[in-house]
Order: sequence, then structure tokens, then C-alpha cells
Amino acid sequence: MPTASHFIQVGDNTFVPTGGYDLFLAKLGESTSIKDINLESQLHSLSIAPNPVHSKTLISYYLNSDSDVIIEIYDVNGILIHRPVDKFQQIGQQEAITDLSTVQPGIYFCVIKTNNEIYTKKIINFQKFGKKKADKSISAYALC
Repeated sequence: MPTASHFIQVGDNTFVPTGGYDLFLAKLGESTSIKDINLESQLHSLSIAPNPVHSKTLISYYLNSDSDVIIEIYDVNGILIHRPVDKFQQIGQQEAITDLSTVQPGIYFCVIKTNNEIYTKKIINFQKFGKKKADKSISAYALC
């Protein structure tokens, strides 16, 4: 239950939370405006294949302009697993191979950073099982 110390003061108004909800306030003044910004994306045709993956996967993309490029693979806890690219690259089609065969099955995130933008794409890593270890529930999970 909110006490006297749990309140939000905005100008002459006092808001007391009743529980369970976040409150977001924004005051738009005369100087607030929204402008159309036309930025051409620096990276096009991003693909990761195969995905789901059980060992190596190919990350391919097209750069519209020369750029420093960093590609990093993170686990769901935000821990850096692998950095297959960290270099300057010229305009054109680019490719990088990453090997996830040594990490645990699960969901990972491929983060690609260029001079102006950051892109994130999900990678599903699953372990390939032999016939003796195959389990229908695990196989169904790997195909999701």
C-alpha cells in the first residue's frame, strides 16, 4: 500500500500510485516538435543462414557505404560469446562465418554495429542429436 513517501510531484499536481501500474508523464511544450528524418540505412539484405543452426552459420549483408563493422554474438544474459568481425569494410556484399558448435543450445543475438546504426537478429542454436539420443520434445523445440 502506498505511503506518504510514495508519490510523484509534477508542477502543482501530486500523483499517488494505487499499485500495479507504471506511470509515465510527458509534458509537451511549444518547443516540442516531431520532424521527418530521412536516413538511408547503411546496411541492407542482412541474413543469417542456416538459422536455426547447430554449428557454423553464415552472416551476410550489403554495406551501402564504407564503414567500421563489428559483429558480436551474445547469449540471452548479455554475455559476449564471439566477435567474428571487428574491422573497416568497404561498400558491397560482405560475409562472416561464426561457429556456435561449442556453446550450449539456446537463443543468441547477433549484433551488427556500423558507423551509424546497430542491428540485432536472433539466432537459435540447437545441438544435433544422433539417433540414440533423439527425443521428440527436443526435436520439436529445435524446429521452433
